[in-house]
Amino acid sequence: MTNPCKDCEERRLGCHSTCERYARFWQQNRQANRKRRQETKLNTYVAEAVRRVKGGRNGSWEAYRKVEEK
Repeated sequence: MTNPCKDCEERRLGCHSTCERYARFWQQNRQANRKRRQETKLNTYVAEAVRRVKGGRNGSWEAYRKVEEK
């Protein structure tokens, strides 16, 4: 996403508070950041779950599979 302020002819001190183009850009950027944070939380949860499962009882995947086969 490119900030609409770059090379803006109407840019002046304090214009972010009244500029509609900047407000739309800010809202889109905020939504993208929220989505990225949610994906990161999900990925972290999955990675930790896989690590716990693969860790098994004795810290090895083989030990976990042996328990499951019994």
